[in-house]
Amino acid sequence: GLTVSGDSLVYARKERRGRVQGRAGLSTGPCRGTAAAVAFTVDPDETALESAVFEGAARLTLGRGRPTGPAESGIAAARIAVAFPGLSAESWPVDAEGDVVLILTAQAGRTIKIVTPAASLRLDREGGPLSWSASGGVAAEIDAASGPGFALAGGAASFEASSGVVRVEREPGRPAAADSADVRVEADEIVIGPGPEDLGASGGVECLLKPGGDASPAAGLFSATESVTVRCDSMAWPGGGSETMFSGGVLARQGARVLRAGELFLARRSGDLRGRGGVAVEMDQGGAGDPAGRRIELGGRDMVYRSERGALSLSDGAFVRLPEARLEAETLSAVIDREQAGVESLEGRKGVSVSKGAYKGRSEKASYEAATRTLTLTGRPVLTDGQGGSAKGAKLTFDLADDKILIENEGPGRATTVIRS
Repeated sequence: GLTVSGDSLVYARKERRGRVQGRAGLSTGPCRGTAAAVAFTVDPDETALESAVFEGAARLTLGRGRPTGPAESGIAAARIAVAFPGLSAESWPVDAEGDVVLILTAQAGRTIKIVTPAASLRLDREGGPLSWSASGGVAAEIDAASGPGFALAGGAASFEASSGVVRVEREPGRPAAADSADVRVEADEIVIGPGPEDLGASGGVECLLKPGGDASPAAGLFSATESVTVRCDSMAWPGGGSETMFSGGVLARQGARVLRAGELFLARRSGDLRGRGGVAVEMDQGGAGDPAGRRIELGGRDMVYRSERGALSLSDGAFVRLPEARLEAETLSAVIDREQAGVESLEGRKGVSVSKGAYKGRSEKASYEAATRTLTLTGRPVLTDGQGGSAKGAKLTFDLADDKILIENEGPGRATTVIRS
């Protein structure tokens, strides 16, 4: 049915056009609207509306049910134009402009509020949103009824019910942004959905993992009490507390601790990390016996970090760079100090090579102890001096604190040779 109300009504039957002026109201099917004035057209049989334009403080309530409160679906704007569906149409368009406020169901029953200069919608026959788009600058809020709440901002935004995804795009000179209690993301494009906790971003991504939230690494490589910043080309944050993926030129930083990778996977609840595509971790080495400002860098093609044990593993071209020496091996494993003081110890296996100045040691196994600042090579170690000289022993120790190399032999003629490096 059709209900029209207002201070005055003018209807031209020949043109099938009408206009309601002053406290105007129009209601038909799932659409109930009010405005300062409403202009409308009817079909040739004068049995149904074809279109309506609400002008001046226009408000449109969507859906056949009674209003349920401030979160009911609806549109407020200076002007709202509606084209009503025919008998065979499955959807109907709505265009709004001028201080537009949309309150709609986004996905998983959650409500989204959008503030924008202009918006277009496509509604189903019951008044539910099939799609919408907003442009000219967008600010939006997704409620936290069944997942984290998000505040969104960008130059344009859109939604498709078929995919359940809200997209926000950057505006000139400013990236799109999504902010929640756990994380803030800025990027060329941000995607929320289809799940209530799903978040994705692409193009110049800058991500801030906030301390104490579900996103914050648990402990160990990064502290849970400080924010972590991540820059990358794209990120995918699935719901349910599962792994977050950062890809493309990943740079993660917390204070003096830096991690670079082609791809980085973060288990948000445990703080475990996986990296691949070339990984490097750089941090202060401030343990017992280490002078202030001393740095250590560890890297390899692939990385696994177990937060509970503070265990870092690197493989395929693994290396460690200390101020005094560099170690290379097929695989490296390290224990990260719980107090964020750097590496407690590490071990390299297969194809080990240690370089210190002109000297180079080779072996099958190497270990480093931060407390004594010693690198020890075992497994048929060989030391060369860069001038054609070489020495073999049962154990080869680079004493980085005292700047010397010890070659130990075992057996009846056991002896230790000391070389100043």
